[in-house]
Amino acid sequence: MTESALALLKNPDHLKAGKNTTLLATFAKCNKLMTHEKVIWSDVVEKRNHRGVYQKRELVITTSSLYNFKPKSYKQFKRRIEIASISKIVLHSSSKECLVKVYNEHDYWYRVVNIKELLEILAKKYKEITGSSLPIDPVSGDLKEHQTLKKDVNSRNSSVTSPPPRKVEIKRSRGKQPKLEGWLTKCGYHINKYLPRYFQLVDNVLLYHSARFKGSVRLEKSIIGTVNRDEKDGIYKFQCQTPGKSLTLGAHDKERLQVWVKKLQEVVLEQKARSVNATPKHSRMWTMGAAATSSDHSIRRNSNHDEPPRHFQQGFLLKEEPRTKNMRRRLFVLFNDTLSYFETELKGNIPLVNQESTVTATVESPSLPSTPTGFDFLRTGFKYRFTVGKADRLYKLAADTDKELRSWISHIETAMSGRDGSDSVTLPVLTDDLKEYMAQEAPTGDVALVFTDVQSSTKLWENRKMEMAEAITIHDGILRGLLKRHRGYEVRTEGDAFFVVFGNIIDAFNWCFESQLQLLAAEWPENLLTYPAAKAEPPYWAGVRVRMGVHLGRAQCRKNPIHLRMEYFGPVVNEADRIADSGHGGQVICTKAVVDELEKAQREGKIESSLLKTDWLGKYPYQGVKELMDIYQIIHPRLEGRGVVEPGRFPELRIDWTLPNAKDATHYPRKLQQEKKS
Repeated sequence: MTESALALLKNPDHLKAGKNTTLLATFAKCNKLMTHEKVIWSDVVEKRNHRGVYQKRELVITTSSLYNFKPKSYKQFKRRIEIASISKIVLHSSSKECLVKVYNEHDYWYRVVNIKELLEILAKKYKEITGSSLPIDPVSGDLKEHQTLKKDVNSRNSSVTSPPPRKVEIKRSRGKQPKLEGWLTKCGYHINKYLPRYFQLVDNVLLYHSARFKGSVRLEKSIIGTVNRDEKDGIYKFQCQTPGKSLTLGAHDKERLQVWVKKLQEVVLEQKARSVNATPKHSRMWTMGAAATSSDHSIRRNSNHDEPPRHFQQGFLLKEEPRTKNMRRRLFVLFNDTLSYFETELKGNIPLVNQESTVTATVESPSLPSTPTGFDFLRTGFKYRFTVGKADRLYKLAADTDKELRSWISHIETAMSGRDGSDSVTLPVLTDDLKEYMAQEAPTGDVALVFTDVQSSTKLWENRKMEMAEAITIHDGILRGLLKRHRGYEVRTEGDAFFVVFGNIIDAFNWCFESQLQLLAAEWPENLLTYPAAKAEPPYWAGVRVRMGVHLGRAQCRKNPIHLRMEYFGPVVNEADRIADSGHGGQVICTKAVVDELEKAQREGKIESSLLKTDWLGKYPYQGVKELMDIYQIIHPRLEGRGVVEPGRFPELRIDWTLPNAKDATHYPRKLQQEKKS
């Protein structure tokens, strides 16, 4: 079939996959660059498995990949193969069967009715991507003799050569020649497998490409690991860790990989030597200096001079995590041409100018009516959203107000344009709320640690996306709003989970119970209350169900040099986290140390006896804790009838019963049996 004949194909998309919104949403979620793939062919085929059994599958070919789906099941594909990764097609000369052979992976055996049409389209697209012809080997014998199974992959990898050179768009940087370039394999960020990439080392920037430019990393303050063998994949690998990204690179040739490691280490050492005598032009590390405690609360740059920044903006934004799709609050700082974001430490940097003529950033104001088909913008549900993008990643952010949104976009666009904004932009100071947040005194010594989490949040997001976005806003507003009243110190949040520290146990429980009562009384979205995990069952249940765990002890702590907030760590923190995770939604559990302190406060008249009801649940094992721990449930009088198994009783705690000391545990079933015998 000629190219002209190929153009005359009336409908190569036999399954009309290009109009299937579920399928397009699947493509959007798995595509890291957020560039939408276009379906160019689809049909029902038969796949032969390793047992020789033929199974019906729906094969979809896009502008970059082959996707294998179960019939009518488009939410998750069985396998995805990049067209550029195909090594060759083995075609049976007398039947409509073929083997799709892939570098460093097992083969796919297909029986296709429209096999000629499939091969023509696949060969054309392979030529466009790689610049070379797709090898197609016709054979007359049994295809089984040419098949590579999963079990053969590891043994085959030791002898597989690197893939042939491809047509890649190599962008030279201002005429500079690479110090080193060549093919390596890179372990994917979202999928745990190695894919071939073309790497270039230009000055202190490591660029990598597939059929087009994929991304870059700067090597300042990087750590280059040593070469070691990955027995699972049968290749040699090393890690390149930078403040904003970590790459795992590999090759089958150990000597060639060691050349790369040596050269990268030399570049890193050169950068360190330069930084000793000179301040870098684009500093990427920040510190909230001593000036942060003064009235202006400004974030200063680590430099030896007081030259004012060309662009400056700081404040809290919500950032969507690429894996969980949850929105997390982060402190963002725009300083000159770099946008940095922090939690308890520097989490990453977003460069806002072209790096060696390869990375371009864009800022877009969100507009729901123009949302691309198949891309789920509504999952966040936050009104004032925008994106900051570069070639290898798109950052999805949200502001709290329209004014903040416009301010951030204005500053970022100015920074990207390269214009000097220092004359026209007044350096902002922290808001009153942010000043109070940064100046809050952190509890030290013996502290009460509280961890919270929303039960079944993943299922709620999957089944009630819009309602859950509103619900999390309500949840965060209640928990965070009560912290000030009860002198709580917010250490960190992760998705819908909070880690909070209190100076005394009374404040901790006042916060826990008032939060539970306000969550119960909150006005939740109507449709959310129809889902079992948030069902309204008056008078004890309504809306999201939050588990809470309380522990008491002396945690190790230190002030973070970046933002001066206190960090807590050590065994006590780990124990508190694991205890909270073992509870159920709507339940407040704690340790014996907490109960002893509460009873002491009751004897001293600090707590009314009617407000304190404890129920011993048993001795339970926890990961990383040698001794069994006595766990209690604390019950508020107004929530006394709250339960799941029966009024006032929750199911057994969520414990790992495979732990070595689990056999000695005393828990609900054992306790009830003993009561029946007596």
